[in-house]
Amino acid sequence: MRVDTLKRDGKPDLSYVANFVDDVSPVVIFVHGFKSDKGGIKAVYLEEQCAQKGYSYIRFDCSAHGDSGGEFAECCISSWTDDLLGIMGLCEDRRVILIGSSMGGWLSLLAARRCPDKVAGFIGIAAAPDFTDEIFYDRLGQKERDVILEQGQIDIPSGYEDSLYTISKLLIEDGRKNFLLEESQPQISCPVRLLQGKEDRDVPWEKALKIEEIVGSQDCKVILIEDGDHRLSRESDLEILMACIDELYQTAS
Repeated sequence: MRVDTLKRDGKPDLSYVANFVDDVSPVVIFVHGFKSDKGGIKAVYLEEQCAQKGYSYIRFDCSAHGDSGGEFAECCISSWTDDLLGIMGLCEDRRVILIGSSMGGWLSLLAARRCPDKVAGFIGIAAAPDFTDEIFYDRLGQKERDVILEQGQIDIPSGYEDSLYTISKLLIEDGRKNFLLEESQPQISCPVRLLQGKEDRDVPWEKALKIEEIVGSQDCKVILIEDGDHRLSRESDLEILMACIDELYQTAS
């Protein structure tokens, strides 16, 4: 499929791939994780599967990820949520099913709360709301925290191959403004499926249970995968994911 660009006044251009099938609704949108992009295994797999099933589908790069514009140090949870809302706008009057991987799960929950009539379903893949403190800031020593305060950012090992994560003061401070897990009010009412590996070393599997508590949906299911890791990109994981999409798609159609 052709790669297109969403141009926005005063905001970074967003790279995306979309396949709108006639007037088919809802549109499945894949929202990638931190330092990932639209070219990942899950994103491409879902594109192939949705094309075979006749589902409308979009995968895209958040600002400063993949082929999209923007400077990473200037991006944060709020701006990436705004990116997602911009992509959702491409669907016009069609509803959407959001598939959020890790950070994408956080962005999807925020978008679903802001646009309840637009979002017909949400599937979290190791969804990681509030991760900016839990995974990054809380694990840093005082020396690293001082670097963030004094220099505005720090690079830390990602734990994946030889890559680094850039952690900025903006990311930490903005993340706290968007925390969800400590809120007592229901968040979203659409059907929710939470896929979570019990061998995930980045997002504890108990987080899925916490999300289940706070979403407020009457149709929320946690699917724990005993030997699953954070990425959940094995063939067996992808088959479970696609089964969840089929279920929510039929419910929303």
